[in-house]
Amino acid sequence: MGKLLTVDDLEIIFEKQSENHDFRWCVYVRARKGQKEKNVLMIKLNNKPYTRFLMNNGTIVTNSKDVLKDIMSNIIQLIWEMPVSKLEKDIMKKSNKKKLKKSGNNRN
Repeated sequence: MGKLLTVDDLEIIFEKQSENHDFRWCVYVRARKGQKEKNVLMIKLNNKPYTRFLMNNGTIVTNSKDVLKDIMSNIIQLIWEMPVSKLEKDIMKKSNKKKLKKSGNNRN
């Protein structure tokens, strides 16, 4: 196993590449801990990536539709919308709040 990280937020991006790339897929892992955000990992591959959603109940780990539903309920954008990550959204919200405070128009 590689590094073990403890983070506040995690985003995994699956990006299909165009035909002119030397690989077909790119997977990005972005993490945030406190106010620091970082691209932790980038993986290039030709085979389509796959995912598994598992539940660890303390004695056994099994495939879980409930975990799948829980993760899918956190999807930020649909395919036809402009891609904006949750981390980017949070940063934009914080930036806008700071701008409002500076201008004296804080409505919170």
